[in-house]
Amino acid sequence: MISDVTLAALANWLGSLTMVLIVLYHAIAVTAKRNAVQEQTRRVGPTVK
Repeated sequence: MISDVTLAALANWLGSLTMVLIVLYHAIAVTAKRNAVQEQTRRVGPTVK
């Protein structure tokens, strides 16, 4: 059987890994969105007001 200490360590490790993956996902998503907007701006050209 798994001990309480081992279970707690596993839960902490998995929780930490989940948070790192969430932050990494958001960083990649924001970068991709920013790159798409910049690419669209290059195609259309700068707006003149």
